[in-house]
Amino acid sequence: MTKQIRAIAAPGLLSLVIASCAVPTFTNDDGSTSSDQQAATIVNKSWACPFCVEQISAADGKLLYDRRRDGYMDPLKLTPGTYMVGIKLEAPKRVAFQGTVDLKAGHVYRVKSETCFVPDSFVAAIFGGPCRGRGYAGTVWIEDTGTGEVVVGERWS
Repeated sequence: MTKQIRAIAAPGLLSLVIASCAVPTFTNDDGSTSSDQQAATIVNKSWACPFCVEQISAADGKLLYDRRRDGYMDPLKLTPGTYMVGIKLEAPKRVAFQGTVDLKAGHVYRVKSETCFVPDSFVAAIFGGPCRGRGYAGTVWIEDTGTGEVVVGERWS
């Protein structure tokens, strides 16, 4: 029983520690669009989905940001334009999405997630909610904070 609790708790605690650390900002230009009004900003660090952005590629396919290569970065400030963005949630089950996104100047995008563990599913079966009928699952998405529009991934509710 103790090993099961450690196996479940360890990744969650590690995520909280990583999410609370200071990390560098990623930019894909020479700094000319570093102001919030000129850049499209992806907030990649939250307690619900710390550093879920895996990769960002330019429209021509050139890899700009890779979490394994570049390390954890937040926020991700990009020149406005079209990008291929890959996001991933590790727990409770690995789920990944990739999509083409048209990022707009002055907009802020936030990575969000929803997770359903067995007790949550049991409660959802009785009271409803996004976990109803999903069991042990999760989803991840990037949302425009100003409009609420999902630009990559899947939001359940």
